[in-house]
Amino acid sequence: MGDMGEISRVFSSVGGFLIFGSLETGQESAPGQIPANF
Repeated sequence: MGDMGEISRVFSSVGGFLIFGSLETGQESAPGQIPANF
C-alpha cells in the first residue's frame, strides 16, 4: 500500500463512498491494510 495508499484510505472518510478495513489487527486481508480501530 505504501504511504500514499494509506493516506487515500484515511481521507476517503472525508467524502468517499466506501471505506474498507479489517475489524481486528492481525486479521487484514492484504499487507498494510488499516484496521477499523485506527
